Amino acid sequence: MRWQKSGLFLYMGLVGLAALPLSAHALVVRLCIPVCEGPTADQNAPQEGLNQFTSVGGPILGTDGVYRTTLTAPVTYSRFTGSVSVTAEQSGTLQRITFSPAVVTAPSSGCSLATPCRIELMATSQAVDFPLPKPAGGFPAGAFMSGSFGGTGNGDTISATGESGGLMPDQVTPVSSEVINLTPGTGTANVGATLPKECTGSPTCKFTSGAFKRGFQSDLTETIQQDCGVNGDGIPLATCLTRLKTKLTIELKTNNNAVRLPYSYEKQNIDPKEEAAWLADPRKVPTKIPTKELIKTAIVPLSDLDVGQLLIARDNFALTAKMKIGTNGSINPAAEETYLSIGSFSMLILANKFKRLLDGKLFTFLGKVDGLDVAATFVRDARDPTLWGIVLGVHGVALPQPAPSDPQVAVKIGVGNDSGTDFVTPKVLR
Repeated sequence: MRWQKSGLFLYMGLVGLAALPLSAHALVVRLCIPVCEGPTADQNAPQEGLNQFTSVGGPILGTDGVYRTTLTAPVTYSRFTGSVSVTAEQSGTLQRITFSPAVVTAPSSGCSLATPCRIELMATSQAVDFPLPKPAGGFPAGAFMSGSFGGTGNGDTISATGESGGLMPDQVTPVSSEVINLTPGTGTANVGATLPKECTGSPTCKFTSGAFKRGFQSDLTETIQQDCGVNGDGIPLATCLTRLKTKLTIELKTNNNAVRLPYSYEKQNIDPKEEAAWLADPRKVPTKIPTKELIKTAIVPLSDLDVGQLLIARDNFALTAKMKIGTNGSINPAAEETYLSIGSFSMLILANKFKRLLDGKLFTFLGKVDGLDVAATFVRDARDPTLWGIVLGVHGVALPQPAPSDPQVAVKIGVGNDSGTDFVTPKVLR
């Protein structure tokens, strides 16, 4: 990862914000077939009134000091169905756009390997969404995507792109825009998909589902450069507002197949304490990894997950965990899809696979998933109905051994709309 030194910047307060010429319109979300940009873009789509949504009014300043704009758009376009909730957030340390939750279902006819049903979801922030200027320079950025394809058949694909750029003084025109990938810089380095991680620098790379791989998870960290341009006298501007633009490209090749995911892209300030130490000693490179912070905070969990132990053997693994759901929440693995991801490995257990026992206090599954032998149990705590114990084992897969320099791995468990993420250092038994 490339880091650039940038001084800390004190953001203007509420008095300064009141003087900004904020637009009445904010976050813009577009649904496009086949693409949102480029020579084959659907130029007539905005006039159809079905695929472009714009939130009205400025962001809401929460009690936590974060400005938020949220827009929920139904996916009812060209026979696609579903919904997507998009949130733009800015605090004194980060800017972020999140798609969560997002569900897109393919049309009931016309989808095939030769002619996939293709749709793009694109969100673009406006000046009002991120009203706090940032200085020109480099900022660590991260992108995280996790989800699964539902249905049957192989070949469904997904990729994501995250761009960032400063806005000119008119607060509308971007000075430049840089794509987060592993080849930072100018020119051809600023094209290509952001995720999956291996797609860096390639505009056509994507995650492709297979017979035994229906889930996906990928993240990426890189430094984004913000250019603020020059004023009317040709003098470089030290600060400017930011525009983030994110895009999800989805191809579904089987009728009625669906994709479910959260996706988030954010740009952060360097941790002040770490930056001070770094400025004093260049050898002390900041250790805070944006994507790990993003995974923990951007995809707001509907449940608290505490992984007690993760054991990794030669061709199997096992874990124990506790999941605490919200007061008004509930889970039913017998009727809802159950999702698991550990690092780059992911698995989806379809609905109607778990056995419901003890009047819904115990759920068990023993069988094969994607050719792997799986045993899983969810048991509700006798004293706290919002607390569930989880025991899960999988045979037939070799999880990669964590790097000694970064031994923790992300574990995500979800049942229906309830999910949680935790980081754990696994015990390797090889």
